[in-house]
Amino acid sequence: MTLEELQHLLNLMDADNKKIRDAYRLGIDLIEFTESAQEVVNTLLKHVFDEHQYETLSWWMYEKDFGRREDLQMWDADGNEVCRTVEELHQFLFA
Repeated sequence: MTLEELQHLLNLMDADNKKIRDAYRLGIDLIEFTESAQEVVNTLLKHVFDEHQYETLSWWMYEKDFGRREDLQMWDADGNEVCRTVEELHQFLFA
């Protein structure tokens, strides 16, 4: 997967998550309507990525909030912080 493809995937996922969060803030719970589609996406991602890649990508999207949370960090075996940006995430996933 190229950097551009990963960026596009992340942009789409982030935009969908933002719409769901925005609707929830307005009192509209879309989780029941989007849960099965999200499961389809996660199943496909599990077939594209190996387990370690999938877990890292999921962490970056959902816990690190698509890279926005600077308080959550990941380090490589040498103690260097990794996955601060989409570019670093791509390098980590596909190096």
